[in-house]
Amino acid sequence: MLFSYERRVYAFIRSFYIWHSTDYGGICSRLIYRARALYGDRGVARFDTYVLDGYCNRYSLAQSPVLGLAYIISASLYVSLLSLIWALPLGIGTSVGLSLGVSPRIRQFCLSTIDMIAGIPSVIVGFIGLAVVVPAIQSMFSLSTGESILSASLVLAFMILPYIVTHCTESIETYRQRYEETALGLGVSPWHTMKAIILPSAKGSIILSSVLAFSRAMGETMAVMMVVGNAPILPNLLGKAEPIPSLIALEMGSVEYNSLHYSGLYVAALVLLIILILTNVLVYMYSWKTRKDGHHEVI
Repeated sequence: MLFSYERRVYAFIRSFYIWHSTDYGGICSRLIYRARALYGDRGVARFDTYVLDGYCNRYSLAQSPVLGLAYIISASLYVSLLSLIWALPLGIGTSVGLSLGVSPRIRQFCLSTIDMIAGIPSVIVGFIGLAVVVPAIQSMFSLSTGESILSASLVLAFMILPYIVTHCTESIETYRQRYEETALGLGVSPWHTMKAIILPSAKGSIILSSVLAFSRAMGETMAVMMVVGNAPILPNLLGKAEPIPSLIALEMGSVEYNSLHYSGLYVAALVLLIILILTNVLVYMYSWKTRKDGHHEVI
């Protein structure tokens, strides 16, 4: 039996998710309405073909346009997942080092500095990437230009790293206070306690921080747009690409109102929103499963 306080907390969480899903439903409905040219009576391209085909204009003036989002979607997933691969090990290692390797005062100073780094405007990070990362990639791999998926992923990894470090450090500190004193009393070293007990216990928090960082990376626009090259082609690690946010930001201001191109950009926004919703739903299902199994993780 749950106490009345816990019942109120779970009722609030359930109500929040209902409101949140309703809000998302309204946004999705609006995007679907704006994208009606792709599936309405006046549509000149099928919705499924648009999403699954490559984004290109393979038509003459006498033909109907054939457009697609496959390369754009794959570029967004490629850049976001690659940035997470760079940032996650570094973020977990930094969190462990801050928990075990420094004093509480230094830890608090480092976390405050990391929080300030998270507040740097994305356009400034983009300029730094354009001035430092892009020339370095160009010189290292002897490329004609350093604007590539690799450059964008490194810039994104720098941007999402503070989220991972802050969240993981808080979770690790919570489990340290719970287990470290008992482990020391049994003669277990702090590093072995961290490896064998604390990190496995904080698995849910690490997964949650990874998902939050992935969502942040998927929605990032300006910094990625400045270093990725913005070419709607099949993404390559050392080649140019164009993620969904960059596509929308670059073309929405110049597109003809209520045209097929206009509706296509709204479909791109809808696809991005669906990806983020599915990601958050999977995390909610995972947290519900762990709570049902009796693993009360700090997530």
